[in-house]
Amino acid sequence: MKRVALWFLLLMVFASCHREKPVVQLADYRSVEGVVLGMPVVEAVKKSREKYFLEKTVIPVDAGEKTKFEYHVFLSREIRTFLYSFGEVADSAGLWVSRITLKDARYRLPNGASIGNTVGDLRKLDKFSTIRFSYDYGLMLSSGTFNGGYLLDLNFGKDYAGFDFEKPGLSALPDDLVVLEVVLTR
Repeated sequence: MKRVALWFLLLMVFASCHREKPVVQLADYRSVEGVVLGMPVVEAVKKSREKYFLEKTVIPVDAGEKTKFEYHVFLSREIRTFLYSFGEVADSAGLWVSRITLKDARYRLPNGASIGNTVGDLRKLDKFSTIRFSYDYGLMLSSGTFNGGYLLDLNFGKDYAGFDFEKPGLSALPDDLVVLEVVLTR
């Protein structure tokens, strides 16, 4: 009987270690966890801190430009799982959330897309409007469904036959590229 109880206990411990991340289905393409595009940054910070740990980081800007900030949201101070971030834009009325970047695969867009999907998966879930590359930001695939798009993982060591990442074309886009981030914009 003790052996059965021990095996049962071990099974429970191992099962709890291998839990899948919870899936959070987003209701729209404008918000995550109560942070909404266009809301005042002060409210977005307050909303994020209700449930998670938030860090305010400085974004490098060109000389003469006003300092800009990015807000990084983690599961907790101890558990540094990067969930999402948001950026700010200023006008005469104050600071507003201009962009939300999903960083964790637990978030699913209304179309079903999330971090970890391949371009092949996305072809079934979304329509693409454009693709562009920069050495600063990487390979960005713009959605035809919502304002924003998908930052793709580009492996520079791999030979993508027929695909020029510096002058990318939608038709030649390899199906095995993986989504690193989902960016929602106004």
